[in-house]
Amino acid sequence: METSRTGACRVSINIGQAENAASAAYTFLLRNPSSDDVLSMLAVYRYENYIFDHMIIDMEERPYMKHRREGEVAYRQGKWTDVVKHFEAALKEYYIESERCQAQCDIGYTSTSSGLTQILVDGITDILQCQRDCEDTLSQQYGQTYSDYLTDHYLFLQAAYAKTEDYTQAIEAAITYLAFKPEDQRVQKFRNTYLKKFPKSDSEITPRKEAIRYVDSRKHIEYLLDEILGSNHERSKYRGQGGEGVISHNTEENHFIKTESRGLDDSDSFSRLESLQWFNVTRNLNNLLKTLRGDVTLTGESLKHDKRVVMDDIFTKEECEEVMRISQNGVKNAGYYDYFPTAVRPNFAKELFTGIDIMDCWNLVLQKQLKESDVDLLIKLSEKTRQLVIRWFNETRPIYHDYTQFTCREALEGKQTNRTSEDLSHPIHGDSCDFKPDEGVCSVKTAAYPWRTYSAVLYFNDNFEGGKFFFANADKSEQVSIVPKCGRMVAFPSDHLHGVKAITKGKRCAATVWFTASKIHSRHRPTWSGIIQ
Repeated sequence: METSRTGACRVSINIGQAENAASAAYTFLLRNPSSDDVLSMLAVYRYENYIFDHMIIDMEERPYMKHRREGEVAYRQGKWTDVVKHFEAALKEYYIESERCQAQCDIGYTSTSSGLTQILVDGITDILQCQRDCEDTLSQQYGQTYSDYLTDHYLFLQAAYAKTEDYTQAIEAAITYLAFKPEDQRVQKFRNTYLKKFPKSDSEITPRKEAIRYVDSRKHIEYLLDEILGSNHERSKYRGQGGEGVISHNTEENHFIKTESRGLDDSDSFSRLESLQWFNVTRNLNNLLKTLRGDVTLTGESLKHDKRVVMDDIFTKEECEEVMRISQNGVKNAGYYDYFPTAVRPNFAKELFTGIDIMDCWNLVLQKQLKESDVDLLIKLSEKTRQLVIRWFNETRPIYHDYTQFTCREALEGKQTNRTSEDLSHPIHGDSCDFKPDEGVCSVKTAAYPWRTYSAVLYFNDNFEGGKFFFANADKSEQVSIVPKCGRMVAFPSDHLHGVKAITKGKRCAATVWFTASKIHSRHRPTWSGIIQ
């Protein structure tokens, strides 16, 4: 799949199959959630090609998962007959898959023991543990195990049958659920409430046979493991109290535990289902994006404003070294254009300023000076930054890329005499407003880039002197300064005043990424399509 990410996925985008590329990346991530590279590229695919979450699918989902996903979609849409159809099919396929999983547990077993008895014990133990683990194997998604994956099917069916007024089936689903989780008071209340409305007696409605066989099988496995290993092994949730190996289903006590409801609302059982929707792509993607690394180091009072943040370790030392290598291709004065006469320019008199943006990089790829993988790295860092900014600032509106520029500032030999702390590499300015120090204001009216919403600065090295980033007051006094280092990000609203202290020795490399909430100003997306359009 890694090969697919850099090869097949890119081809898919180029031939108009971005949805397939996004789905391929999503499929990989569900099974390998710790892959930051693929996660960042998935975010790029979605952003570049305007792919909505419902277009993304798990390309390797089994039938039992496919029906469960479609059942959850039907539940959200209130299509109750479809909920029933898909969840019933999902249960049928799940039990088939479970039997297949258990049957495969005795294939390929080998033992290193020398004695025949120990070989048999090891073999039986290995098979039993494998069979016990089948449920967890079938209940995993994005690196997490859904502990009640199977049992919650019956909750959905209970709700759907009740909505269609098929109370016999609704009660049967509730009773089957209680065979798995007899202590659930909400479902007990549902069962008791609807049994009062139902003309037949309790004994005429029993748990489903396939569910009882499944529960008994789980408990029997635990019983055998207890006999072989003793009582210290990790026990299944199906193991009953008192050490019994299997459960009986012949008494009312087992079927219907008469615990009173204690003031629970009738809606409690149904409202819980909202949080049980496992195949929600938007939620899955949000959970995946939360795995993006970034340790919050400074915020709030330390930075003199609660809308600022410093994060460390958002990329690795190796990635820093790669960016430093790419920076050798920097273009002098890159990113500063004559048609923005009010744009603040860095101090060139005592420092050499070079920069490179994504579009420059693609041109260098065409000239064989850079590789596509180099640009993939820069795209990944830029998009990862956008995701972290959205999360930190709790943005619910769309936030787009405006511009990404990788820059280096290098102290010029023989030009550093008498430089002071007042000498700046980059004057105090705002990214979305025009700072007028004499008036003590930052005006949007005359700003070069008034549409910018957030700014983020990424750092790649610290082997230089000077070059601190700092936030400033309107009177040009310093509020707080931040020392650059590899893997560090500073993010803030674009109208916050800031500057860069003089670099007095060495070379300081960083990237500035600007974001906007204005879709029409999403001008320079960091993508290959930008250069081939």
